[in-house]
Amino acid sequence: MDEADISERIARDVLAGLAEGCQVIGFDWTYLYVNDAVIAQGRATREELLGRTMMACYPGIEQTPMFELLSRCMRDRLPHRMENEFRFPDGGVGWFELRFVPVPHGTCVLSLDITEKKRADDALHRAEERLRLLIDGVPDYALTLLDPEGRVVTWNAGAERLLGYSAWEMIGEDLSRLRVAEDLAHGAPRAQLDAALIHGRSEEEGFRVRRDGARIWAHAVVTPLQDDAG
Repeated sequence: MDEADISERIARDVLAGLAEGCQVIGFDWTYLYVNDAVIAQGRATREELLGRTMMACYPGIEQTPMFELLSRCMRDRLPHRMENEFRFPDGGVGWFELRFVPVPHGTCVLSLDITEKKRADDALHRAEERLRLLIDGVPDYALTLLDPEGRVVTWNAGAERLLGYSAWEMIGEDLSRLRVAEDLAHGAPRAQLDAALIHGRSEEEGFRVRRDGARIWAHAVVTPLQDDAG
């Protein structure tokens, strides 16, 4: 076996063993090459794909944003990438990160299955949205989330109503700006945070200063929260 044959065999074995899907689409839209990952991702056999057009294998694919970007790569001979929602003939849905690379025989499409990541991201987004609705759904209480330095991370509608500041005015700001001068002089804001971290909770009553300068008497409860990293 000469060096050219060895190199070809190595390249073929490497492509076949990739976790990333690799397919070559000809200028006439036929499948010229698919590796094992493509077979798994596409839910079709090698025999069902090779030598057939994409449109014959997946009817309606020419109407998708993915096909539009693939056509642009075929035409302009420039690489592109995208995240693509793919609907299988059986009604299933998968998400793939795609890279389109021009090659002499057409376009090489590299695909990575990110379906589980998308589902996890969507679940996190839904959880965050439910949390936002919960926090904003308590209009009679100012609910705020602070970072360890006492800066505002979350500011709900109740806080805006009671204290006069909008979320965009307060997020990133130190909550001590709501304190009266005598509290600041005695280090009360930091002391309450430290007490909560040590004892798991702290409560106090005192004046807070609204945006319009008016003072209100408030009962404040501080409870520490910890993420998985502590």
